[in-house]
Amino acid sequence: MDAYEPLDLSPICNAGPEMLGEAPGVSAGVQTYQGLPFLIGRPDAPAEPCLVAFSAGKSPGTVSIPVGKTAQRVIVA
Repeated sequence: MDAYEPLDLSPICNAGPEMLGEAPGVSAGVQTYQGLPFLIGRPDAPAEPCLVAFSAGKSPGTVSIPVGKTAQRVIVA
C-alpha cells in the first residue's frame, strides 16, 4: 500500500517483546498487519527495545511523534 508509510518510533521505544507475556512473538523490522506496513523497533538492532509501553513504571510520559507531513490517518498497532 503506497498510501501508507511506517513511522520510526525507535527513539521512544522503552520495552521489549517480553511485555506481551504469552502473546505471539514480535519481530523487529517492517511488518505488515492487515495489509498495512508498520516499523517495529530498529531492524538493525533487534536486541534493543522495540515497543512503547504505556503502563505503570514504563510510561515515557508525554510522547510527541513528529509525522513531518500532512496525515489523513494515523494507525497504531
